[in-house]
Amino acid sequence: QHLTQVFGRYLMLPMGEQLLFIDQHRASLRILFEAYSRQLAQHQSVSQSLLFPEEIDLPHHLLDEFEALCESLNDLGFRFEKNGQSYLLTGIPQQLTGKDAHSVLQDLLHAKLEDIPGFSCLLSDKLALQMAKSTALPYGVKLGESEQKDLCQQLFSAAIQNFTPDGKRII
Repeated sequence: QHLTQVFGRYLMLPMGEQLLFIDQHRASLRILFEAYSRQLAQHQSVSQSLLFPEEIDLPHHLLDEFEALCESLNDLGFRFEKNGQSYLLTGIPQQLTGKDAHSVLQDLLHAKLEDIPGFSCLLSDKLALQMAKSTALPYGVKLGESEQKDLCQQLFSAAIQNFTPDGKRII
């Protein structure tokens, strides 16, 4: 099967007499959501230790929420050490290398507090969705042939292939 990338956004895949257009960002989101969901359920993660731990600057009113999330954040690959009244970030999920871990943590805290219409109210689902959004393939990225094939294979191996976790069409 011959894949073609279109506008840095879609993968075009001939299927018999039809052409499938796969939104590569949304496909990545679905794949990552399922991976993070498994990670949270199995309590397994890969973490990259930080050479220089970073202090987490949280508003005081979010400290209790943060402490309640620590175990789930650990399951995603974050590592923390208590430092008096605050926390140090000592490790980040491997997938966050090169991204702003502090803003991802803020987004995860807000996801815990937020209700998404038509989406699961389970904390693990909210966290998996937010992590997937933070690490999904951005639009406009040129993929090599093997990356295109890998993305399609992973999508077609996913439990749900046609929609993102929050209900947007992928194919």
